[in-house]
Amino acid sequence: NTGVEDAMDRPKVSISMGRKTGVKTTILEAAKALFARYGFKKTAVDEIARRARVGKATIYAHFASKEEVFAAAVRESGRQLLDRLRAAVAEQQEPAAKVRAFIETRMSRIREQGTLHPMSEETLSELLPMAARAREEFFWQEVDLLEAVLAEGQAGGAFRMSHPRRVALTMLSAAQGIDMTFLKMKQTPELEEGIGEMIDLLLAGLAARRHPG
Repeated sequence: NTGVEDAMDRPKVSISMGRKTGVKTTILEAAKALFARYGFKKTAVDEIARRARVGKATIYAHFASKEEVFAAAVRESGRQLLDRLRAAVAEQQEPAAKVRAFIETRMSRIREQGTLHPMSEETLSELLPMAARAREEFFWQEVDLLEAVLAEGQAGGAFRMSHPRRVALTMLSAAQGIDMTFLKMKQTPELEEGIGEMIDLLLAGLAARRHPG
């Protein structure tokens, strides 16, 4: 996976706005679908070009290799999730509502990904290690965002905790396990209902006051 890791670190070439940006987005969406369906090794650049309805040369005008296409697709998914999380949190006023919006938006996004780009366990096993570096980068950005929400609630007296970052880290570590369940299961109605109950219990715990003595 060295090629993918190198692509993760390689500075991105600046591309003019407008049509070229739209073409790049189309390429990445096509790549996401194909990587999810066939895996990295079995997906050819020719196939990405066909699905995106562009020439192979167009792909290489934007990306130096298939590894760079994969790296960009992973980063694009991470950016899209972060943008939605920030927007969802910004729409709320109360700390509890912000936490609920964060969790629900995150779960909704993962569910959408699993529906749009379902993956077999074999494909997941291949792609997850390749995407590990970028996923870790965005994971810590999620932790930063959730920590800020929890710290705001702590400062305002809405939440009772000692270490907002520790709580944020634990919550998102648990959420990653739920992510895998969403991605692997075809039907998740009980899990989705359970998440709603989990959020209620979590918020009740965050708001709990210690009994004197």
